[in-house]
Amino acid sequence: MSYLKVSTVDPHWVHAAIGLYNRQDQPESDESSVILNLSTHELIGPADDGFCADGTGTPIPGYSSVPANVLTGFGLTRCSSPATTSSPATRAALPVTLASLAGTWGAHEEGLVIDATGTGHLSYADLTLCPSCSFATAPQGTLVFVLTSVSNDEAIGRVTVSSDSKNSTVGEAVQVTLTTGSPGQLLDLDIGGHGSNYFCNSTSVGQCGA
Repeated sequence: MSYLKVSTVDPHWVHAAIGLYNRQDQPESDESSVILNLSTHELIGPADDGFCADGTGTPIPGYSSVPANVLTGFGLTRCSSPATTSSPATRAALPVTLASLAGTWGAHEEGLVIDATGTGHLSYADLTLCPSCSFATAPQGTLVFVLTSVSNDEAIGRVTVSSDSKNSTVGEAVQVTLTTGSPGQLLDLDIGGHGSNYFCNSTSVGQCGA
């Protein structure tokens, strides 16, 4: 568990980020968000991509029962209604500039800092160096990339430094976009064409397990 917050409105409610393990005590998934009612023992989650069904506007089971003022204290909000969402199954793309990407982002035992010039520094739990480790105890891997152009709301660049070539190699393509969270915004990072990896900032706390 890397995050735990007790509601100041109603201490029966707790918001936390947890890691999931299989029966062999191996990491099964990255950190997920949960909400627990200590009075009723109701567990809401785990939720890997937020409590609104991956941005569709549909709350996961139990989420609607959490009082609005408790959610506000956790930095969360009610899910938007699917009826008011033009494309509920798809996150809406946001305009991208190097300035809009600059800042500190986090996701699942990963930290990402992008500066105003488009240079990104990524740190992560490197389980390839220690398969028996948990995310919390694995050695830290590092990667640096440089974004060189922005077009059609997508920034592209290349990896310039990688501490572990088994994960990423120098020269691999990097693609970065921004999408709507629930609430806030999420950064979508794709390294080497391996697929989306979402990162949250201060506007989207709790949606990336950060």
